[in-house]
Amino acid sequence: QLWEAVEDPQAHAAQRAGAAIALSPSLDDAGRTRLRIAAEGVATPEVRIALEAVARSDEEALLEAVEQLAPRRREARG
Repeated sequence: QLWEAVEDPQAHAAQRAGAAIALSPSLDDAGRTRLRIAAEGVATPEVRIALEAVARSDEEALLEAVEQLAPRRREARG
């Protein structure tokens, strides 16, 4: 179900990023590759960066991407 959210282009940006974060502790090399492939198809730069950061285990880049997604989430609720 988490992979479905990551790979679903219709899923909300924060949902996709959150699913990738939830998957991160269990990612093996194949999972990281799958995540990088999913990231290539993402139009929203912040989500793409978040997925790539999870695939690389780059916590700093992930934090930046999530911070960029936060204003979008507030606007969507607005």
